[in-house]
Amino acid sequence: MPNFPSIKILRRLISKLSDESMSTTILEDLQYRYAQDRKEKGFVVAYLRFLFQCLVLVFSLSIESLLGGLSMLPNYLKITLRNMKKHKGYSLINIAGLAIGITVCVFIFLFVEYELGFDSRLSNKEQIYRVVTHTHRPEGMEYDGCTPFPTAAAMRNDFPMLSQVTQIYKERNVMISAEEKRFRENDIFFIEPEFFHIFDVRWINGNATTALVNPNSVILTEKLAEKYFGNAEALGRVLKLDNEIVLNVTGVVANAPRQTSLPYDMLISWKTLDEYYGTTIENWNFIDGNSYAFLLLPKNINPKILEEQFEEFENKYMDSKHAQKWSFRLQPFSDIHFNPRYGSYNYVTSRKALFAFSAIGLVILLIACFNFINLTTAQVMKRAKEVG
Repeated sequence: MPNFPSIKILRRLISKLSDESMSTTILEDLQYRYAQDRKEKGFVVAYLRFLFQCLVLVFSLSIESLLGGLSMLPNYLKITLRNMKKHKGYSLINIAGLAIGITVCVFIFLFVEYELGFDSRLSNKEQIYRVVTHTHRPEGMEYDGCTPFPTAAAMRNDFPMLSQVTQIYKERNVMISAEEKRFRENDIFFIEPEFFHIFDVRWINGNATTALVNPNSVILTEKLAEKYFGNAEALGRVLKLDNEIVLNVTGVVANAPRQTSLPYDMLISWKTLDEYYGTTIENWNFIDGNSYAFLLLPKNINPKILEEQFEEFENKYMDSKHAQKWSFRLQPFSDIHFNPRYGSYNYVTSRKALFAFSAIGLVILLIACFNFINLTTAQVMKRAKEVG
C-alpha cells in the first residue's frame, strides 16, 4: 500500500469514521485492490485508483456518520423538552439569563465596532490632518477645530512641501429651490477643488478636475439628485440657494458613508462663498466655527516639525493681537471622531466611553456564563438517582 502523507491522512479518517473491525476490513480490501492494480496496470494507475477509492469512502462514511447523528436529534429534543417541562423555573432562569446576557453583549460589541469604523475607509487616512486652533485666554486654553477662511489658500502658497490643502465650510438650515419645489437642507459643504485629492469620492457623473472650477457650481449626492429630479438627468440642471444664488449642477457623486466625520449631501464651489457669506471670508482676524482646514501631509514630513513653522505663518497673516492669541496645531483625521476637545461636523464619541462599554459587555457575558454554569452544576445532584 502507498505510504505518502496524503494517503496516511485518508487512512486515519477511515479509521475514525468506522469501528475497528470495519476499518480493518476496508483497509485490507483496499490494500488487496492496490496490489492487484499495481501488478496489472502499473504504479501510477494503481495509486490514482487507490486515492479515488479512499476519497469516496471518506465522503460516504462522513455522510453516514452525519445522518446517524441526525437520526438521534428527535430523541435529544424530546429529552430536552421533558426536562424543561419538569423544571420550568430552573429552565426559564437558566436559558433566559444566558440568552439575555449574550444578546446584550452582542449589541454592545456591534455598537463599539460601528464607532471604531468611523473614517476607516479613507485610502490616505494616516496622512490626513485637520488644522486646529488653540486660543490663549486668561482663564485658560480654549480649543477649536476651526480656522480663518483664508488658511488653506495661504498654506498652499507658503508650504510647497504640502501635497494638498483644502478649506471646508458647512452650512445648515439652507433652503434649496429645485424648479417649483422647496427643500431645507443641513449638510451643505462649500469646498475647494483640492477636496477631491484628499478625500475619496466616487463619481457618478462629472469629474473632479472641472466640476467646481467655476463659481455657482454644485455637486449633488445620489440621494439629493433623486430627491430633486427623480430619475431624470441631474447634470446641467439649475438650483437656487436661499432663493437668491443660482447654482448649476456640474456633477453627481455617491452618497457620503454613514461612518464619516464629513457627512455631506451637497458640495458647492468655494468661489460661491464670496457671494453667499460676504467680505469676511478674506478676514484673517475672524474665525467661523464651521470653517475647517484639512491637509494631506507627505509621509516624509513630521507633523511636529510643520507645527514649529506655524508661528511665523501666523505672524505673517494675522495682526499682532490675534497672532499672540491664536496658534495652529495639527490633529490626525482618525482622531476627530474620538476627541471631543475640537468638535466635528458629525457627532463625537469618546474612546474611554467605548472602552467602558466593551468592559461592561464582557462583564455581562461572563456573569451570564457563570450563572449558567452554577445553575447547571446545582442540577447535577438532583439527577444522581436518574443516572444511577
